[in-house]
Amino acid sequence: MAMQTALAPRHAPPLPPARISVPQYHAMIAAGILGEDDPVELIENQLVQTMPQGSRHAHVQEEIADRLRGVCGPGHHVRSEKPLTLSGSEPEPDAAVVRGDRADFTDRHPGGADCVLVVEVAASSLDLDLRKADVYAAAGVPAYWLVDLDGRRLIAHAGPTPAGYGSVEEVDRLSADLPGGVADFTAADIPE
Repeated sequence: MAMQTALAPRHAPPLPPARISVPQYHAMIAAGILGEDDPVELIENQLVQTMPQGSRHAHVQEEIADRLRGVCGPGHHVRSEKPLTLSGSEPEPDAAVVRGDRADFTDRHPGGADCVLVVEVAASSLDLDLRKADVYAAAGVPAYWLVDLDGRRLIAHAGPTPAGYGSVEEVDRLSADLPGGVADFTAADIPE
């Protein structure tokens, strides 16, 4: 009679995530695999699920976008929650100040070189938004503001390099000097 031995359960290593290029991402949208309202962004060649916005997030996002629009000036415009096409990524920041007119982008999304400033407002998305700093820096976005709602912190990023931003500071006031004036946002402007 053969002796039976118990085999220890085997655990397969996790599969690496599939890498998706920006053209593949666009093809998935064009084919209807992904819809415009699907809660995903392409970040560093991976589909990343985005979180729904709470009321504080929506309030702060709109407040910042309105302040930026108020001083944007000619030759620039503000995009809210619209895609930017970057190398390996297509984030949809809460606000972006972009050079040119809206009509300049009827056949493509702006890239990093088109941006003056990108803003992300974070509640549950803080880790992802911190990760996006490297994506924006590598794309050459001159300034990146991160508003941490739960921590009531403002983080200003400047001096983009391929390896990240050269200057990252927690500040009391975020300030942008745009062609039509100065837009700012303070930690005191974050509702409790």
